[in-house]
Amino acid sequence: MDRKGKQKISFICLILVAISLFAAIFFCKVSYEKKIYEESGYELKKFFNTSGVKYRELGLKEVLKTATEDEMLDLLASDGKLIKRPLLVDGSKVLIGFKENEYKENLL
Repeated sequence: MDRKGKQKISFICLILVAISLFAAIFFCKVSYEKKIYEESGYELKKFFNTSGVKYRELGLKEVLKTATEDEMLDLLASDGKLIKRPLLVDGSKVLIGFKENEYKENLL
């Protein structure tokens, strides 16, 4: 990858960090959070930050096994720390977490 490509990825990552700071806002409106989830094609559990302290404190590994979709959406809306970041939503695609190849395929 040339320098320009690396700069573009760095810039995109910087934007995604800023976006991730506001990720909880996306999950504050039930209709919008559900829309993001449904259009993403991801399993709802993929939206959870499983390596976060809050996730472990709440014992969500076990809770999510039996939680309904609405309960999971409520949990995500309750605390932004539970949302896996970065979360990129651009209207036509949703990317969760950072996987370099996935970003190259979808953004470059």
